[in-house]
Amino acid sequence: DVFHALPISRTKLLLSRYFASVLPALAPALLSYVSLSLVCLSDRVIGDYNYIWSHAALNLGIVLVMSAMTMVFLVCAGNTFSFVASLGGLNVGIPVLLYIGIELCENYLHGYVADYNAIYYCTPAFFAFSRYQLYDQGWDAYWLQLPWLLLIAAVCLLAAVLLYNRRKSEKSGE
Repeated sequence: DVFHALPISRTKLLLSRYFASVLPALAPALLSYVSLSLVCLSDRVIGDYNYIWSHAALNLGIVLVMSAMTMVFLVCAGNTFSFVASLGGLNVGIPVLLYIGIELCENYLHGYVADYNAIYYCTPAFFAFSRYQLYDQGWDAYWLQLPWLLLIAAVCLLAAVLLYNRRKSEKSGE
């Protein structure tokens, strides 16, 4: 209730807490990518700036997606136990159930060919981290995934803001 008594709108409060949690995660990563780029300026090191910054962009997208998705669960849960249970249920439970269903279909439906790509797209976390499979396709594939990751992060953050604005203050800390 102390936070909700501050003279700031609920949207600004939530977004300030979101960016206060995202920036400390991004700062060391961006610093390491900048230092890698500076090392590539040396004559003794051969490096590809596009490769370095495409990975930086992909990591930025993954951090934003995971943080925004976590913010949705924090707003919906109301307490820490519910948050951990619901986040674990989505990020572990759904892919495991999908995997079990695919295996059952493959074992009992003759002629069924298992396609595990559905697991990559069942949750935002799996979608974000499945982008690393594009490693063999070159750095252009990373840049193509960044708009999708940013879109997912924006949708999750918008959902968190809308849910937080509808939630009563006395229900926020249960």
